[in-house]
Amino acid sequence: MLNKDVPFENCLPFIIGVTGHRDLDQPERYKDDIRKALTFWLDEVDPSTPIWFLSGLAIGADLLATEVALELQETVKDKKLKIIGCLPMPLENYAMDFEGLQYAPAAREKLYNVIAQLKKDENELIEVRHSLSHETYHSAIHDKSYSSARNSLYLNQGLFIAKYSNVLISLWDGKEAKGIGGTADIVRYKLGDKVSWPVGTENPALQSTSDFDGQTPGLVHHLLASRHNSGESLTINCKTEFTQHITNISIPIGELYSSIGKSEKADSFLQSFLSREFKKLTSDLTLFNRQARDLEIGQEHDNDVGLEETASIFKAADALALLTQTTYRNFVLVFFLLAIPGYCLYEISSNWVNTGVGLGIFSIIFMVILSCWWVIKKTTNQDIKWKYQLARGVAEAMRVRGFLNIANVEPSATTLIPRRFRLHFPLLNHAVSVAEFDWWRHPSEFNKQYIEQKWLHDQLNFLNSRLQQSANSFSELLYKRPSYAANLASKFSRGFFYGAIFTGVALMVLMSIQYMFKVTLFLHLNTWLMLLLQYNLMISGLIMLWSELAGYEVTAKGYESLEELYKRAQILLTDELTPSKKQMLLDLAHEAMVEHVMWTTAEMKNDLKNKQ
Repeated sequence: MLNKDVPFENCLPFIIGVTGHRDLDQPERYKDDIRKALTFWLDEVDPSTPIWFLSGLAIGADLLATEVALELQETVKDKKLKIIGCLPMPLENYAMDFEGLQYAPAAREKLYNVIAQLKKDENELIEVRHSLSHETYHSAIHDKSYSSARNSLYLNQGLFIAKYSNVLISLWDGKEAKGIGGTADIVRYKLGDKVSWPVGTENPALQSTSDFDGQTPGLVHHLLASRHNSGESLTINCKTEFTQHITNISIPIGELYSSIGKSEKADSFLQSFLSREFKKLTSDLTLFNRQARDLEIGQEHDNDVGLEETASIFKAADALALLTQTTYRNFVLVFFLLAIPGYCLYEISSNWVNTGVGLGIFSIIFMVILSCWWVIKKTTNQDIKWKYQLARGVAEAMRVRGFLNIANVEPSATTLIPRRFRLHFPLLNHAVSVAEFDWWRHPSEFNKQYIEQKWLHDQLNFLNSRLQQSANSFSELLYKRPSYAANLASKFSRGFFYGAIFTGVALMVLMSIQYMFKVTLFLHLNTWLMLLLQYNLMISGLIMLWSELAGYEVTAKGYESLEELYKRAQILLTDELTPSKKQMLLDLAHEAMVEHVMWTTAEMKNDLKNKQ
């Protein structure tokens, strides 16, 4: 059951964007289509997941869709729907484009009415960051002739909405754009095509993805729409140019596209890959949010990790990771507490075969086996280890991206999560995108001392503590000192194994003497030596099994690799933030996520459910 008193701010959002023609033909007739599309996604997304609706608030499709979203917002429970208006420039300059439109004479008034409604609720209005120089930008926002610089701001706005949308609703006639930043450009960018910026205006934060990635993750929900006075009927067919999304759910209206059509072989591969990725994303999003929404965490928001509005999501993920980690560790502990006496009894059970004592021993062993099987089944059914890894991954992804926000390092086309893991960890990429919103919302100046303290120094302290070769308590040894625990586990396991060897040698010598000289002096001693041999081997194996399940060695090696990277970054981060230093910090973040994903992959192989 969901805790209805807990706000959605703990949860990762599902993001819907809108793009479309400014000069829609009879706009009101598309209102019902938009409502059907938005209602479909509201119903399709799990009730535990909030929805962010991104709109450029342009006249035509944008404002129309925003009006529908505002109407739906009044009917949706628990403030699930949040509307984020994304302006390309200050409102007073943007409003210049709403004046004197023959096809929409009341456009300016409608814009301000919608914005007034947005401000009444917990919605948001942001100005999308750009890469223009101060002089060029100042000229562009006051330019009424639609120069290339001003048009680049509209392209910048549209690509921002496309990049961060899990689903981009497009009211579009399917034709090529008439100018820079038109609906066609935005849709094609979302589906993996390249975009041509006016010379000198490209925003590095909105670079097109490589062909290797296929597309900016997400789908285009195409609603066919015609332009004002186009004189054309709505019979335009885009299916030959775009690859459709594979889904077993019928959308009420329009078409779902996943990528640009390239070739039959490429289309088939991308269609399968991108559809599986989208399905995996929504599944993991539901799994994470159903747990996160029930958490009660502190409402204070600190910016120690470069997160503002998204800080509560990070805190919930961090708290959830600790909670599920503790739950999983308890199951592993119960498993071992059950297994150890079972192993001990098994080693001596052969001495009492066909006796009443033997029947009792075998009954206990059978109960131990059933109990261990129950523990494994419980962890399997609840998928506790994956829930822990998922929450930890979300927290780490947001933490690392937050550090880049502090350093004012813009988003890039290269994802922080390695490409080879894109299909397996789409929620981590999504978490990075959500954390990036705070970079767009809150421009910050580079502060070397703050980055050194809050990122590099704090992380080095954490890594150093994890790599210490001492522990103040047994719990600290088991869970917070992977390097020390790995060394001790190896040392004790090796010691018991050598003990088994020495015991075996002694047993062979005594048995040889007994056989050669026909003496019975060592019969009882040999029995005890055999038990000692068996228990030495058993304890050695149990120690290594615990070490493997705990992932000590893999974790320690990952920490050691990261420590070296952080030390190098701390030494090299001097003076002002040059492009090369920005790239260094971006590489550091990438390597940190590579280590985390590799660690997660190794940890999942050591899941208790795989030890049946």
